[in-house]
Amino acid sequence: MHKELLKQVYSPSEFNSIGHSLIDQLTEHLKNKLFQLSNTAIPWNTPENELQFWKEFLHHGDKADIFKEIAKHTTYIHHPHYMGHQVAPPAPITALSGLISSLLNNGTAVYEMGMASNAIERIITKKLCEKIGYGPNSAGSLLLAEP
Repeated sequence: MHKELLKQVYSPSEFNSIGHSLIDQLTEHLKNKLFQLSNTAIPWNTPENELQFWKEFLHHGDKADIFKEIAKHTTYIHHPHYMGHQVAPPAPITALSGLISSLLNNGTAVYEMGMASNAIERIITKKLCEKIGYGPNSAGSLLLAEP
């Protein structure tokens, strides 16, 4: 039973199918928001109503619609009418970088777990130091803050 569950959870074909669908949905979301096909940047809902929606959806909704519903029930930070609360709209390449980082889960804290990320971090920090005007001996590390 556990073996079948693991096969289902880590199914490459399901990952491929759902992943392509999600990228298509996010591409449409991005186009819609950037070109103001929706009128507002925030589809406001009260906390109580939002909680009730998700309770009902998670119990009765179609799991194939989960990403679509999440995108509908969020602040549209790529919309030109969005006025940020210290949250900038990420470039799409940033989202794709997050995808590979999340799936591979290779941190930089231990070299053998993150050989590529360690090297990339060193290159990026060096470039940032150059852009800021720091000297050739400057260095640093990129820290990701968890919310």
